[in-house]
Amino acid sequence: MKLWAENKINELPSPNFISASENGVAVSWGNTIYLLDHTGHVTGKEILPEKIKLTQLKLIDNEIWIGDVASKCIYKVKNAELKKVLDGSSLIRNVFKFALNKTRDRIYVTDSSNHKGYIYDYQGRLLKNFGKEGKAPAELKFPNSILFTEDGNLLIVNTNAHRLDIYSTEGDFIKTFANVESIGKKYIPSRADVLRNIFSNVDNEVRGKYEWPTLLTLCNDKAVFLLAKNGLENSKLVVYDNQGRFSGELAPTEPLRMAGDVASWGDNVLVTDRETRKIHLFKVENMSYIGEFSQEMKDLSFKNILEEKNYKNISCIALVALLLVSVPIIILLMHQRRREAKGVATIDIKSFIPSDAIWTVKLDKKKLQMSIALMGFVFILLIICLSVFKVFLLHRNFIIILLIITILYFYALMLLISSGYLFVARRPLIEKMLKEVFFKHPQLFQPDEVVACCTALQSSLIMKKYVLLIMTNRQLFMFDIMGGLTGFTLRDFSRYAYRNIKSVSVEKVNMPSKLVIRSINANMHMLRLSIEGGTGVKEMNFYLAQNQILDKIKIFLEQKRSKSEFIDINNQKVETVKAIHPGLRGKIETKKWIAPVLSAIFPGLGQFYNRQILKGTIFSAAGCMFIIILIRPLMEFINKNVEYSEKGLKALVIFVLFFLLFYLMNIVDAYFNSKKESL
Repeated sequence: MKLWAENKINELPSPNFISASENGVAVSWGNTIYLLDHTGHVTGKEILPEKIKLTQLKLIDNEIWIGDVASKCIYKVKNAELKKVLDGSSLIRNVFKFALNKTRDRIYVTDSSNHKGYIYDYQGRLLKNFGKEGKAPAELKFPNSILFTEDGNLLIVNTNAHRLDIYSTEGDFIKTFANVESIGKKYIPSRADVLRNIFSNVDNEVRGKYEWPTLLTLCNDKAVFLLAKNGLENSKLVVYDNQGRFSGELAPTEPLRMAGDVASWGDNVLVTDRETRKIHLFKVENMSYIGEFSQEMKDLSFKNILEEKNYKNISCIALVALLLVSVPIIILLMHQRRREAKGVATIDIKSFIPSDAIWTVKLDKKKLQMSIALMGFVFILLIICLSVFKVFLLHRNFIIILLIITILYFYALMLLISSGYLFVARRPLIEKMLKEVFFKHPQLFQPDEVVACCTALQSSLIMKKYVLLIMTNRQLFMFDIMGGLTGFTLRDFSRYAYRNIKSVSVEKVNMPSKLVIRSINANMHMLRLSIEGGTGVKEMNFYLAQNQILDKIKIFLEQKRSKSEFIDINNQKVETVKAIHPGLRGKIETKKWIAPVLSAIFPGLGQFYNRQILKGTIFSAAGCMFIIILIRPLMEFINKNVEYSEKGLKALVIFVLFFLLFYLMNIVDAYFNSKKESL
């Protein structure tokens, strides 16, 4: 219900594009275009197809013209039918604006992403293009609105050049009409802004100093346009006279939250606000605010706002209902968990198992302390670098500093792993597992059964799966443990008579690497058990970094296997496994090309194929991080949707080179490891 309500809120329409003429006003409200007279009375409407994504709406006499950014086409709309006038899909890349001359034999288009202007005839044939990318006179940088002046020339909003330029109808630059002067104080970016604006479209020193001129309308002999930052948010509606001088600001009683478009007729100016769903009306002659335009539009806005509130209430009620339903369940589960925790805490392990029968790894406290201290130092060093440098990643020495931080981090991680803290076979963890076992299975052992030894091993290199081995004088218990090193869940268990064990061996797990990431690979060893069950021979592998414990388990099981006479078939739990002939078991030679191909598809896949789980996870996470960081600036750079400063372009190039180097390193690492694995 909550998701449904949130989706309904997102679907609610709001006023966006607007156009006006001496005959009336047209405003887009969602996928509907409303036609109004100058008093605000609705005289008609047109419903657009869902596929249309407006980039401009024009009311030319009594005709509705629209620009569609999805198809890059210009249409005339009449009786819910679209008549294509111009198809610019072969040239136009993204957002565009258009204007018609008085004789309607030419259509003028500004292509923002290509930084060009186009001249078409009325049949949609390209006659000429004009302008080139740049900020110098006669150059365009993200051109926006285009209109005809009283003398028949073109007035173009040159957004990222911070000016309004006048061109002839043949596309020749005449002069600059107005330079948008700096507004406000010099911008001093915060630390959050620095990190957010690494790939900024302007230098940080300039960002915020200028406001971008965007959407324009001509009101008598004055130019009225929106000055915006961050898209159209927090925009201002300003007026310039016919000499290109700032005349003032048109301000409603409340600030514009998210301006949509601006239009005018006579001495009146309209501006839409998508967030508040309002259409504001101004008089330019005395720079006054009249109020909201059209009572019918106000009623529609009120209806949409009321619907939005209703859906928000439904969303809140659904959330509260979910919480109310969840609270008793949560309380019951917590109560049950506390009861179990109290019961587990009362278990005395010493009464079941001698202390020396618990085989554990040695915890090197010095290495653990050193790793924690080193990780803290790395974190502090990173914070200092981000604080000292305005943009850390753009600093000329950032590669060296980043390399030092990376080496220190991997060395700290190596110390943490070699300390034994991350191994499951630690005494506190094993004792917790044993308490859970004896709490849930109080009658586990037979009267004459004594625990000889026990330990915990990894049963998977990929998932957080462990096994608790309890070896008594009569049989072998295996308890499946799912979870992590801080919390775990006791699952099913199996038990086998020692005579059922066909073979036991200890092998080293080869996890070779020629690269820096080798430092995080512990020397894993594997205990291989071959056990005869009810459906055949089952192979089981268990892992631990320290082979001393595995060697002790091997010696103990071999001794018990040779002397055991008791097979408790009736009480033994045999897992259902597919019968496998012992001769089919063995090492299968891997194909050397599979791992590098998988790593070429996506970083880390080849490492997973080579059974290097931790390394594969790091490669995959790093690959995702690179992609997330680079995808937006690369797409904007390809589409030319933003302007890059020298520093921003340098950072983008460096990040791309780093990603390519990382990508190649990932493939090479997968190849060499696969080559060794197949020997």
